[in-house]
Amino acid sequence: MQERILLIIDQDFYLAGETINFFAVTLDAGLQIPIAFSSIMYVELYDQDNKVIASKKVLFKDGEAINSIDLPRDITTGHYYIRAYTNYMKNFGPSVFFTKRLKIVNPFVPYIATLADTLSRYEHQTVL
Repeated sequence: MQERILLIIDQDFYLAGETINFFAVTLDAGLQIPIAFSSIMYVELYDQDNKVIASKKVLFKDGEAINSIDLPRDITTGHYYIRAYTNYMKNFGPSVFFTKRLKIVNPFVPYIATLADTLSRYEHQTVL
């Protein structure tokens, strides 16, 4: 059996200081059915340099969890990632962790575009 986490978040775009609300369920990776295997999940928000910005340890009840994680008020504008995993999932490496990309905007901190941000705007355009 391989355990997976499905993390459902309330949106993909946040402002600094807001709260990310989420619902999580553990699934059997092969059968894609809910299971109650692990009792603790780790949720982390990290930046493009893999630096953890916020983290939380969440208790599962019957394989499900409802919780939230607060965004720092001083977070800079950019793309971030939220990941969720259990201790058991760490045996198989980060490729089995739940990961989702988020956009976070801080209207009070000046935004400095990076090369990665500039390139991502053009990655879906076709050159004729």
